[in-house]
Amino acid sequence: MTKRLLLLGCGNMAKALISKQWNEQLSIDVYSPSGVSSNNFVQEYAGKVIDSLDASVSYDYVFFAFKPQQLTTVAESLSDFDLHSTDCISILASIDCKTIQSKFGMNNILRIMPNTPAKIGAGTLTYYVAGERSIWDDILTLFSNNSVTIECGKEREIDLSTPITGSGPAFIFELARIWEKFLHNQGFDKQTASSMVHNTFLGSAKLMLDSPDGVEQLKKQVTSKAGVTERGLDSLVGSEFEKTVIQSLNECLNRIEELKK
Repeated sequence: MTKRLLLLGCGNMAKALISKQWNEQLSIDVYSPSGVSSNNFVQEYAGKVIDSLDASVSYDYVFFAFKPQQLTTVAESLSDFDLHSTDCISILASIDCKTIQSKFGMNNILRIMPNTPAKIGAGTLTYYVAGERSIWDDILTLFSNNSVTIECGKEREIDLSTPITGSGPAFIFELARIWEKFLHNQGFDKQTASSMVHNTFLGSAKLMLDSPDGVEQLKKQVTSKAGVTERGLDSLVGSEFEKTVIQSLNECLNRIEELKK
């Protein structure tokens, strides 16, 4: 019998993770309060729209893909549901399994921290399981179709991975934006500048994945003594670039702690 999943939240992360392939294994109901985002989601991705939440309907899974700030509102919307036999998938940054268990009564929780490159089959997803591990094999297989999945032994590791696996692409895109702006200011047209930057990122990422050398050694292979690259890297050291980057990651962790309150 096909298992049923209720998807709550139709934002960018849900769009990156859930493809029409999910329809082959699950019956997916998609809900959003206005109905607009759920209709748009179903047309392009997967599932069928439901206009309201019906407590008489039983689900095998509920997928929390909304913003963590909406947790209390969603808990109120599901207050009439008996969810003790329902398993939960959650992408809510900062919201731990204990909180979900206390608010919704669900015992088996798959907490994940994915990223948007999953949309092109190149995602990275960390996960932690509270409850029975074996029940998640099929769902994890679906996730592995578009992401490298990495299990966390401790739930705290989900929070610690969030600045990299969750937020990391935005930092990379920001660096790419700066590089593109630099090239454009030097006279390159935007298309050429974008091609240079995007392919440099792509090639460097592939080299990191495929080379037996670590990133420090790979950096040395590009950096000739007293050369152009060394001058640029020395400038980053002088401007405390590493300290600034670490500070940005710590700010992500600080925000996670704020969201827990």
